[in-house]
Amino acid sequence: MAGLYPNLEQIFNLVRVEVNDAFAGATATDGEGRIFIDSWSPVITHLNEAIDQFKRDLENSGVTTNRTEVFYTSLPPINSSLGVGVPNPSVQQYMSFTGFWDGLGPIDTSIKFPSDLIMPLEIWSRNSGTALTYGKMDPAPDGLPSVYQDYTLGMYEWRGDSIYFNGSVVENDIRLRYEAGLTPIATTLSPSLFSTTTVGFLDSTQPLALYTAYIFCANKGPAGTGNDLLARYKEVTSRICNRNTKMKQRTAYERNPYGETGDTFGWFG
Repeated sequence: MAGLYPNLEQIFNLVRVEVNDAFAGATATDGEGRIFIDSWSPVITHLNEAIDQFKRDLENSGVTTNRTEVFYTSLPPINSSLGVGVPNPSVQQYMSFTGFWDGLGPIDTSIKFPSDLIMPLEIWSRNSGTALTYGKMDPAPDGLPSVYQDYTLGMYEWRGDSIYFNGSVVENDIRLRYEAGLTPIATTLSPSLFSTTTVGFLDSTQPLALYTAYIFCANKGPAGTGNDLLARYKEVTSRICNRNTKMKQRTAYERNPYGETGDTFGWFG
């Protein structure tokens, strides 16, 4: 993987420095440690927890590292006892990790969520077989309205780890933007592969090592043990998030002066 993605050995070497365990170990090699050693399988479990925390902290601060998109074509039209493509306000469609429900069934297992989806962020749709641009769909946070389906999918609702649609009387394509998760590193990974196994966050050696060290120390002393490591992790992560914020601030947003023509409320972005 190109770029400044840290490998596991770099992270673990820094962890050993942070917990004062960078001594020569079983092979008399400086830095391999005597307690937090690569051959101790919980080191991977510690790192997986640190990765999960770091990812959530980045996402909650608006960092888009783990946002991605996928396109689907030819979502089936609404279906019910009234017939295929016949409007029926009592029927909804949904997409899930197991497949797509058109309203009557059976479920189509070829149309389903990516395995790394955590939650949808935005959805766009268009009629299938056209060169139309995708139009953004509105979310329905209080539940889908009861409607007679038309040529759009209507609104969508994230409910029960599925996306529900009003449905359309024709086939539709959708573009789905979502927050993606990361596959945990296998605890059975051989230490010989640590130097070639990377973690998919740029410039993340320090925060991942600090949080891993915090997890390692937190339960090995009185209350508060490792809090200095946690505080440093938060500071470093905040600076990474600030870098992302500064990039976004390059786009100027300003209020239109009163009295000028345009938006009734005087706001432009």
